[in-house]
Amino acid sequence: MKNTDVVLINPMDKTIVRNGLGLSVPPLNLMYLAGALEKASIAVQIFDDDLHQVGPKQINKYISKVDPKVVGITATTATIKESLAYIKNIKKTFPNILTVIGGPHTTFRPIETLKEENGLDVVVIGEGEKNNSRTSKKLH
Repeated sequence: MKNTDVVLINPMDKTIVRNGLGLSVPPLNLMYLAGALEKASIAVQIFDDDLHQVGPKQINKYISKVDPKVVGITATTATIKESLAYIKNIKKTFPNILTVIGGPHTTFRPIETLKEENGLDVVVIGEGEKNNSRTSKKLH
């Protein structure tokens, strides 16, 4: 299962919309991004943890199997704390993996998001597959 450059994670969604209404949809945002990465000859896998429900503390079992260079995670404002928990746990065990976060929350609060978690390396602003705008701790 190795030879994966990038793992994209859809975090568990514990919001009322997901749990109260039972809505669960495929992570189309990550699918678009994965398509763009594959087009650039980058090996990518998506881990939909809203489907698998392993959580941030157990994600490292999967990460160790695929051994990526980069882990990206998406975040809405409702899932930002959960998304950052994944980053924290991954970086603690795999300090050399580049950690990236994107999504609606980070687009509007990039600097604040970087400051919230020391293990976070890069924030993507806008649509990752179309927009080259990003910010990292090295820039701030």
